[in-house]
Parts: sequence; structure tokens; C-alpha cells
Amino acid sequence: MKENLDLIDAYLNGNLDTNEMLDFDDRLKSDPEFQLEFQEVKLIKNITREEVKSKVLQSLKNQEASIQSLQITKTHTTMKKYISIAATLLLIVSLSYFGLFSGTSEVDGSKIFGEYYEAYTNVASGIERGSAVDLTDLKNRAYYAYDLGSYEEAERGLTQLVETEKNADNYFYLGISHIETGNLDAAINDLNVVLNNYSKYTDQAQWYLALTLLKNGSTDEALSNLVDLSVKGESYKEQSLEILKEKFGFKSFGEIDPETVVVVEATKRPDPELGTDWDAPDGSFVDKRQVQFGVVMNSNGEAFDFFNDKPIDNLKEGDVIQCIVLTKGKKGKKGYAFLLG
Repeated sequence: MKENLDLIDAYLNGNLDTNEMLDFDDRLKSDPEFQLEFQEVKLIKNITREEVKSKVLQSLKNQEASIQSLQITKTHTTMKKYISIAATLLLIVSLSYFGLFSGTSEVDGSKIFGEYYEAYTNVASGIERGSAVDLTDLKNRAYYAYDLGSYEEAERGLTQLVETEKNADNYFYLGISHIETGNLDAAINDLNVVLNNYSKYTDQAQWYLALTLLKNGSTDEALSNLVDLSVKGESYKEQSLEILKEKFGFKSFGEIDPETVVVVEATKRPDPELGTDWDAPDGSFVDKRQVQFGVVMNSNGEAFDFFNDKPIDNLKEGDVIQCIVLTKGKKGKKGYAFLLG
């Protein structure tokens, strides 16, 4: 038992070498008892932060009591404890993030989009109106079409352009072109690419991303970006606050004190540990939308979902972090919070 605890602790602290990690993973897959022991140690390690320890533990006990109807039958009392705690953890982390934000179903995202959207002026190509343009050049042709409002042609040209010239300009204006042609999923992806891989157009990309998510019906995801802009952004701060207050009804937003929570679950997509074929040389996931979502819990045992289009680096289970609680959960559902990473 002590040997297992030392091994699990070394794994969780990243102190195993490559071969030891492989052996550890193989044992997790083949040894159910060791897997349950690992889940217990991992859970306890995550919730032993002083500020939330006692109340989170109480919340786990309450959750444990509620699943007694599962009638898990094991002869060894330690195994019963492991299974009960593991099932509790699954109850906490497996509830879906999406659709839990209270009241957003009444928000008309398309109407907000129509009220606030205006195509961004081309400041990238340097093409002057009325001047001669070499339309044999792909870049000139794409941006010239954008200037003329010929967004389908601009979309085709910029799509070709980003295959060889991956930069903020091309992805950003391609994203706007996608919005104009109604290709919202592609717009969301390309604007997120700008947000996570480049320092140029970050506020602009997040603003148009939020509006596009609203139009696309992804209200909770849009909300996260609007809150981020209102808290950390330099541009579109006032517009974001206006939408939060006037459209979503957060009249006191900006006056909400941050709250300390512990991370119960944190998932990043794409997962940087998967070693996919689309890793860029700098380790980023160019061409792919990068998001982060999960669950946090406060000292009262209240759980909140979160979602980020700008993932917080190295966020993991057990971390203590500040957040702005936007809604409280009702009738067993989780609330919603924005993490101040």
C-alpha cells in the first residue's frame, strides 16, 4: 500500500522517467484495484488545499451518500471506499458544460449580432483605392476582393493564402470573410487561431468571435469571450460591457468581487499531450481551435462550469484560482464562472 502511494505521488508530481511512466500507464489499464487507488489519491491530492479542504470533503460525502442506490458489492472494505469515491468523482466531472447557463436561452444571439456586427476595415494589404493593382498576385487579388465586398472571392483567395502564409492578417480577414459568407464554423475556428497564436488582432478576433458565437447559438462560449474582453481587453471593452449588462442582464457586472475556487476538472482541446500531426514548430496548434473547459468548486461546495477560448497555461485539477461567479446553480445544476487566469 505504502509503495503504491509513493509511486502514485511520484506520477502525479511528474517525477517518473519515460519507462516508469509507460509501466505506470500499463498498470492503470490492467489493474482495476490500482486504478481505483490512483483515483482516490488523485482526488484527495486535488482537494487538500487549506481554503477549501473541509467543505469540499463534506460535499463529496454528501454526493457519496446520494449514490448508495448503486449497491456496489465488494467484499473488501477498502475496495468499497475506492469505488464510492471514484463514482463520486465521476458524478462531479462528467456533467456536460453546455446548456447550463441560466437565462441565456432567452437571449437572441442573432439579434445582438445584427446590432453590433460590422465588417472590419482592411488595414493589412496596403492597397490604395483607385491605384493600379497587380491582380495576378494571389494576396493582392484576395484583399482587393475583400475591399470591394466580394467576400466569396476573398474567402477563396485567403483560404489558399493561409496554406503558404500563416499569419494573423490572413487568418483574421479570412475569418471575417467566412462570417460574411455565412460559414460560421470556419469563422469561429480561424478567429480562435488568431487569438491563440498571434499577438496582432487579438482583441478584434475575440470580439468577432464572440459575435459569431452568439449568431451561431453558442451563447455560453460567447459569454466567456465577452467577459474576457470586458475584464482584460483594451478594445471593445465598452461594447462587451454593454452587451453583458443590457442584453444578458448583468446590471452589476464590473462590481462583482472575485471568488477563490479549486479546479475539480480542467480539459484542454486539442490536448497538447496527444502528440498529434498538427503540432506547429513552436508547439502551438495552428489551424485548430483551442479551447479549455471544466468545473471549479468554492468553499461552500458549490460547483461552477467554465469555458475559455484562450486556454490558461498549465491549469490542472487541484489548482486554486480566482474567478468571477456569474450565476449560481439551481436544482442540482452547476452555476457558471469566468476564471481570472
